[in-house]
Amino acid sequence: MALCLGALCSACLACSTDHAAPGGSDADGGGGATGKATCNQLTAADVQSLMTNVVAGDDVSDVGLDSDGQQCVFHDMDSEQAVDIIVVPASDAAIGYDQAKKQATDPVPLDGVGDEAFRETGDLDPYAEHGGIMCTVSLSEAIEIPGVDALVVGGKLDLTEDQNVIIAKALGTVCNRIFGAGNTEPDLSGL
Repeated sequence: MALCLGALCSACLACSTDHAAPGGSDADGGGGATGKATCNQLTAADVQSLMTNVVAGDDVSDVGLDSDGQQCVFHDMDSEQAVDIIVVPASDAAIGYDQAKKQATDPVPLDGVGDEAFRETGDLDPYAEHGGIMCTVSLSEAIEIPGVDALVVGGKLDLTEDQNVIIAKALGTVCNRIFGAGNTEPDLSGL
């Protein structure tokens, strides 16, 4: 599915599935009354602009060292396209923000997402921190983003770094929605 950093993948592979439906809202932008970081306040409409196919369902799993976060995967009918969101406390020792940044090979700052954010050079996935919560968003394939199919040349998608930044910032709007701060409207017009 999506590209991710080593510890992040390992922690996600051990996720338990608890198919909660997105819906409710948390006043603190991602943590509930239990202090757990959540993404279940997102709806299909919140991620639809990042997919060419219609969002048909979602899967929610617990993640993190102490299952203190969530992974929410919004997918199309055939599960060919997916937007994968992970939210954990930024201090989570397994997959928190500092851990993700430490494992990054070539992190570059990403403006406009959370209090602090980065992405890997050549990659789209934003890793953001805001108010003690870490959020990352990834796609099953970049081609699923509206307008990206027009960038395929000779059967190959070869995005420039400027295009990667535009897409990473668009993905970061999902994190901003969870954080309850910053731009929450994806802008892909520069592609």
